[in-house]
Amino acid sequence: MGSRQARNIVRSILGTSEIPLSTKQVYELAWKRFPKATVGEQSAPSFPSPPLAAKEHYERKQPPLPPRGVNHPIPSMKHLKTRVLPLLVARSEVEKVYTTRAQATEEPTDAKSKGHSKAATKSASPTTAAKAWLWRIHPTSKGKQVPESPNDVEWKWEAPEKAPAKTHMEMYPLPENIHLNPRRRRARIAKVARDKAWVAEVARAVEAGKRVAERRAAKAKVKVKAAA
Repeated sequence: MGSRQARNIVRSILGTSEIPLSTKQVYELAWKRFPKATVGEQSAPSFPSPPLAAKEHYERKQPPLPPRGVNHPIPSMKHLKTRVLPLLVARSEVEKVYTTRAQATEEPTDAKSKGHSKAATKSASPTTAAKAWLWRIHPTSKGKQVPESPNDVEWKWEAPEKAPAKTHMEMYPLPENIHLNPRRRRARIAKVARDKAWVAEVARAVEAGKRVAERRAAKAKVKVKAAA
């Protein structure tokens, strides 16, 4: 998981950029704008020392160079891709979009015959539109204050409410009468249907009897009033 400083650096870069940026651009801007940002105390990494004497028929190897930015919040491109950006995506602060961006193209021209250098020929080459996956700030985070320093306070984030977990029977309901063989299952379904129809017929008969009784009671009241 990336540090708070690394997340603030990415927020600052994408929040102040008017166009989407690639992962490489975000990494280069992180080192360009915040070259002295650190995480924790400075620690000199230990590397194996080269052999004292070169072996016969072998050249002596140079000691390996220390990696760039051991204590930097974003020490490598892999750290940015696998640690920092996925967490910001999960918090709905940045998003990855498939969009079009301008890309310079080199034309196969003979620079020597025209008296121009290769740099001049490349700078004068036209640009074409190319599709690419780029990073930008999430629309829901555009109104938030962009951090100016890696040590600023992080944006407030509230985890979304999770729905109550379903039981196994709710996720994988079993069919009715699965314990019966096909013949008995068909007979059980038909019997249940007949029982339901009989219950519905009895309920209709009860309602009809109630209505008849109410009408007879009303007629009896009318007769009593007329006799009085």
